[in-house]
Amino acid sequence: MARVIAVDHVRQQTGIDFLSLLSGNAVTEKPMTPTELGKQVEMTPRKMNALLALQGFQEKHPETGDWIPTDQGKPHCTCNPFKSPHSPHTGYRTL
Repeated sequence: MARVIAVDHVRQQTGIDFLSLLSGNAVTEKPMTPTELGKQVEMTPRKMNALLALQGFQEKHPETGDWIPTDQGKPHCTCNPFKSPHSPHTGYRTL
């Protein structure tokens, strides 16, 4: 998370965006959030998350309630660090 915050500060101070360097992503296709994926098949984000869970690709974290990939889903996703542009919130976004 410190790297994400540092990249954000560099972008704010210099205008240079190094965010792409943080991704150790081996996915060759453009990763999508469940919301973006749902739009492609005319499905709400809630229904898409439920479908991904039903198919065994993700589950809700018992403590945080966040969607996390299952062992079956991990080969099909990536977890990228992010910083909210509207708040100091940082975390990982599963794509």
